[in-house]
Amino acid sequence: MNEFFLGLALALQFNAVATDTRPVVSDLTRFPPRCVCQDNIRFNWLYRQHLEARQGLYGSRSDLWWECQDALDDAVCLYCVWDTLDTAWVLDEEHDACREWLAKLRCRLGPTAYFRGQMPVCVPVWRFQEMDP
Repeated sequence: MNEFFLGLALALQFNAVATDTRPVVSDLTRFPPRCVCQDNIRFNWLYRQHLEARQGLYGSRSDLWWECQDALDDAVCLYCVWDTLDTAWVLDEEHDACREWLAKLRCRLGPTAYFRGQMPVCVPVWRFQEMDP
């Protein structure tokens, strides 16, 4: 009877290991180092502060206010991606937690960008205004 439960426990444990689809910690090496993450997070934060200050100049019914809000929304999404990578770097010694954050990063980037190690820009540069030379 005990052998049955021992065999069942081993089978379940093997199945859990075999179906663990979380990324391995060594995947971190294909991404920028933590110092780059922190620089990008800092720049993103400064950019959002700038947008919030600029948004305060416009009335909430203004088209310019909504443009700033759209840029803020994009910046927050990009911040989340970089913050996820930064958190994975912080937790690289705690393998299970790091693997969880890498799984979140893979979900946010998509599998192709994840396996290529391609991170997005840290701010929505497509929203920058062009200046005439």
